[in-house]
Amino acid sequence: MTMNLHGVAMVRNEADIVELFVRHNLTVLDRLTVVDHGSVDATSSILAALAREKLPLEVIREASLEFRQSEIVTREVRRILSTTEADFIFLLDADEFLKVGSRSRLETALASMPNEMYAVQSWRTYVPDFSGPLDPVQILRSARKVVPEGGGHKAVVARHSLKSSMYVAEGNHHLRKRLGNMGDFDVEPFRLRTEDSALAHVPVRSAAQFSAKVLVRWHARLIRPDRRELLGRQWLRAYDDLIADKVVTPEILAHATLPPEKLTELAMTYGLTKAERLAGPFSLVEDPFLADVRIAYRDLAKPDPFALVPQITRCVKNLATGAV
Repeated sequence: MTMNLHGVAMVRNEADIVELFVRHNLTVLDRLTVVDHGSVDATSSILAALAREKLPLEVIREASLEFRQSEIVTREVRRILSTTEADFIFLLDADEFLKVGSRSRLETALASMPNEMYAVQSWRTYVPDFSGPLDPVQILRSARKVVPEGGGHKAVVARHSLKSSMYVAEGNHHLRKRLGNMGDFDVEPFRLRTEDSALAHVPVRSAAQFSAKVLVRWHARLIRPDRRELLGRQWLRAYDDLIADKVVTPEILAHATLPPEKLTELAMTYGLTKAERLAGPFSLVEDPFLADVRIAYRDLAKPDPFALVPQITRCVKNLATGAV
């Protein structure tokens, strides 16, 4: 029996890549739900245009400013499992691209997963050639895989999770289970083999894109009253590189940027702990992942950090006043 494979992603201001994200991942998945988390660039327009093409794409608008990925993704996963025939839900971000040997091989691997578990697939970082043109397709086709590979992974939720108290932990990396007064506990995952399914992760595509993303994301995390000190360490590192010792103002934020060599460094060690970064040196190897897809909305696929200044300013103001 053929499985029904769904994907869920929460995105914000990903105009440079969101069309490729949708078209590529729908070559593997049967349906994709994208939560548009208050985008102010062309992300919303691109998603609307893709939906008008009658792709198996559902777009949901989320207006909250603060970053509550765990809560929002868990809500959508439970809604999809309770209202559709989805067997598995792949948890994705807009900069992640499924890399599978074949759909049948993927289904065989998922079918071998023991009951009451969830799956995780390897998360591999890719770094584009920043000296080339800022064409979305060329950026992804130029991207090479970082080696040695880190130990990161992303979760795949099985249908049986609907009957449990499991929820998606922050970052979509794993699931946790609520056990009443005993607290919350990590759930043991079933690891998919890299040759069956993995994620190609391209967090850095240009100076403008990454600077804007870091600035908005870090301030959106800071205004959360329940934030943890280690939450989003990659954003803190990049934010420090952007701002250094400058006084934070909207003007400084709007003009913050990173040189190509710093972009490459941040991309190659993205999401790694200090110990993992010290385990280098790292190198880049050819390992193509992008499906044979074309984009129709190239003119909209341009990162615009200046469009984000009002959003960043709101984050800074809320942080200063203690408002949420």
